[in-house]
Amino acid sequence: MKDTNTIAINVVVTLPKYPDRGRAGGLAIVDQKGSDIYRCLVLGKADGQRATKEGNPSRNPLLPFGDTPTGLWAAARGRVVTPRSTYGPNPVMMLSAMSGDAVKAAKRSGIWLHGGDPGTAEIYGFLRPTYGCLRVADEDMRQIWLLADKFGQPKTLEVKEA
Repeated sequence: MKDTNTIAINVVVTLPKYPDRGRAGGLAIVDQKGSDIYRCLVLGKADGQRATKEGNPSRNPLLPFGDTPTGLWAAARGRVVTPRSTYGPNPVMMLSAMSGDAVKAAKRSGIWLHGGDPGTAEIYGFLRPTYGCLRVADEDMRQIWLLADKFGQPKTLEVKEA
């Protein structure tokens, strides 16, 4: 049930600077005042083998199959997508470019925030690289949607580097 005293939440993702995306970053759910409500690990690194196969061996965020581009994204609740091993058991968050490198990467489509089976590398936060999306643990994705149900759907997702 939505808390009528608050309005929609936003999502802020902070990733390592490209090309050093070889470790997990952080995701924060923030209220309209900018206060953190929830934090978790997130990975914005593309699968290097697939990126190379698709002609993007440097995982350039502006090219298909690259690391996740920075910028501001409009966020919308998607549906549960199969296979679950790739996307997890929760609805995905669909992202539409609004500003920054996200807009420059207009050739790219289908960039989402989603879960999926865990990885084996601790440096990645035990998250697996994607084909350009953002990945969180399945339990974190579940928590994001529980918070959205309580406080209102996220309006934006900002990806920045630190």
